[in-house]
Amino acid sequence: MVKPKVLLDSSVLIAFFNPKDSQHKKGVKAFKNLEEQEALLYLHPLVVVETLTVLKQRINIILLKEIESIIFNREIFERVEFDLNIRQNSQLIETFNKVKNISVVDAVLLMVSRELRLELLTFDFQLAKEV
Repeated sequence: MVKPKVLLDSSVLIAFFNPKDSQHKKGVKAFKNLEEQEALLYLHPLVVVETLTVLKQRINIILLKEIESIIFNREIFERVEFDLNIRQNSQLIETFNKVKNISVVDAVLLMVSRELRLELLTFDFQLAKEV
């Protein structure tokens, strides 16, 4: 069986790690499914920054430290190392300008998922429409 390669959006991580998040159960279920599929999980550095920034505002510091150790564990998550060349920079700008209501980070994730052929998992409605 081929293992799925999944690029995670911060919306999924935030829902999973924050028990008070309105989508927490959905996040737990998603990770359970990924574990059952033995999926290879990928994180873009911008997603790590975005996730930790949001969680810092919503959970206690002790839990945040535990989450940091999980997120930075390379046995759990692969890092996406992806430098944009000139062609990709123009594609990024085009995607960002063309798709209404997505952030620059979302545009980066769309592009990275397409370029590296990774499934993009998000709970963001606007981003999910573009996948």
